Amino acid sequence: MMIFSCAIESKIFNSQAIVHPEVGANGMVVSQHYLATDVGHAILESGGNAYDASIAVAFALAVVLPRAGNIGGGGFMVMHDAALNKSFSIDYREIAPAAATKDMYLNADGTVDKMRSRQGVLAIGVPGTVAGMWEIHKKFGSLPWDQLLEPAIVLARDGFAMSPFMADALNGRYKKLSKFKNFKSIFYANYPVEMHATLTQPNLAKTLEAISSKGAMRIL
Repeated sequence: MMIFSCAIESKIFNSQAIVHPEVGANGMVVSQHYLATDVGHAILESGGNAYDASIAVAFALAVVLPRAGNIGGGGFMVMHDAALNKSFSIDYREIAPAAATKDMYLNADGTVDKMRSRQGVLAIGVPGTVAGMWEIHKKFGSLPWDQLLEPAIVLARDGFAMSPFMADALNGRYKKLSKFKNFKSIFYANYPVEMHATLTQPNLAKTLEAISSKGAMRIL
């Protein structure tokens, strides 16, 4: 395997590049946060497949990268299964609520109120992430669903050290975001936010525990 990796690496190495490529012979997990990446790697090491790792990473990102990772949003996944020699895709983007109207972002004079579409209850779509991950797991997953959720639950319940970038981003947006009571109670328990301070999210942990035990349940 090492010879295989070195052979690939030698073909893509560029001495003029400012970064050196990483090469994996059996698989690779990449995300925007190292803790989520570690979660995916651990899933693979425990016998999970790439679908399992993707699901676990997605839920971990919902904890450690709240500006991008989500369970209240949506996304897409494009997959190729080498064993089946088939490609698949799934669209689990958010959809508009049933009560949404084409004029909901307009002022009385017909002009567009951009803030309504960006902040507050009218800016929220019906999330699709949990349903998307659940569907992928039903079709392609190998490890138990609750095992894939457990790392995210631990990160939310026990906390993690916020990166300098995250602390700086929160401090820079304090005036805008602190006016939302729930957001303030979670992310601004202490302000200014210190680099490497531990962020715990007990309510998120409880939500993830419910998803872990019940899957993509429909609430009517």
